[in-house]
Amino acid sequence: MLVTKITTNEVLREVEWPTLVFFAGLFEMVGALVETGVIAQVSRAAVEATAGRPGVTAMVLLWASAGLSAIVDNIPYVATMSPIVADLAQHMPGDHNVLRWALALGADLGGNATAVGCLRQRRHPRHRRAQRRAHQLLGVHQVRPGGHRRHRGPGHAVSLVALPAPSPARWSRST
Repeated sequence: MLVTKITTNEVLREVEWPTLVFFAGLFEMVGALVETGVIAQVSRAAVEATAGRPGVTAMVLLWASAGLSAIVDNIPYVATMSPIVADLAQHMPGDHNVLRWALALGADLGGNATAVGCLRQRRHPRHRRAQRRAHQLLGVHQVRPGGHRRHRGPGHAVSLVALPAPSPARWSRST
């Protein structure tokens, strides 16, 4: 701010306060779930459901993460699942990084199926915001609401084609 002569008020006007408040609330909620034991219960249920087998657990985590990240944005999903995976790792034999990678790969590849994560719309939120601002400045209105819907098909295809690729590696490293 010293070099650019931008004032504090100008910087604060550009901060996305709703996003910051959302993430603060998300982390508080996840912390509360850890403290109340809900995360531990979910983790134990997952261990029981997969009979404590690391390979099965990694595959379920990979594919469930992909499916849920196609519905829910992957950042809040991973923030919520990270403590569950950390607790799962304590109850599983073998390399615990397999579970972390299964979560990361599943959330990333499943996120391609969302409108934001779709390959053609990777820059979607910022692009739309910049496009709106440019149209305000230039007086041109060409923003098409719902234009991202036509890109969902390729995103789903990319997710379905890419997701099987890490499965054998996750399975072999976990057994």
